Amino acid sequence: PFENRELKWKVRECHLRRKMKQFISPDIYDQILTNPSLLETRLSYVTILFADIRGFTSLTSANPPEFVASLLNTNYFVPMSDLVMKHGGIVDKYIGDSVMALFGAPVVQPGHEEQAVTCAIEMVDLISRTDKGFQIGVGISSGQVVTGLFGSPSKKEFTALGTAVNIAARLEKLARRGEVLLSESTASEIDGHHPFTGSGSILLTPSSAPVTFYRWSRNDTN
Repeated sequence: PFENRELKWKVRECHLRRKMKQFISPDIYDQILTNPSLLETRLSYVTILFADIRGFTSLTSANPPEFVASLLNTNYFVPMSDLVMKHGGIVDKYIGDSVMALFGAPVVQPGHEEQAVTCAIEMVDLISRTDKGFQIGVGISSGQVVTGLFGSPSKKEFTALGTAVNIAARLEKLARRGEVLLSESTASEIDGHHPFTGSGSILLTPSSAPVTFYRWSRNDTN
């Protein structure tokens, strides 16, 4: 486990401050500065969101790299990150053209399931309305995971590890253009005013129990 004084030093370190401010809202940032122990390794019940561009390979192959970089930064990474922070989440990381976000950690956030789902729908809707030549798919799952600072002595990041993370990632891969897929663990905690329909189930491993998921599509709301 990390010593509290190490956490304080890391949180107050200049480069980490700049990095954290890019991915979390000011109120969460202030709470971490006040209470660095929020970053200690622990079990947390969170909602994980993965968003990914559909047709990214064709987009990159048909355009010069400078155009792709500008397009993604201006019309994807920035607005997606803004929506995550608007709904009380944190951007965990960017993985290629994927965005991973956490809701409910490092600061406990009641109703994080609803906020993550609302965020996902707004993501899909925004990308569709801006019409920059690409669409996204989103996967969401809720569950108990291990959160904390992970990595090497030279590079540590706050992130989450666990089955719920794997489920969200799998659902994102299954989501088609303009779709949000969410696991039953998330669907059972939202109000029901979003028009989700039963869609199927997945197996994480051959011996695991099926995971039921639900589907929202922008096409169904137009």
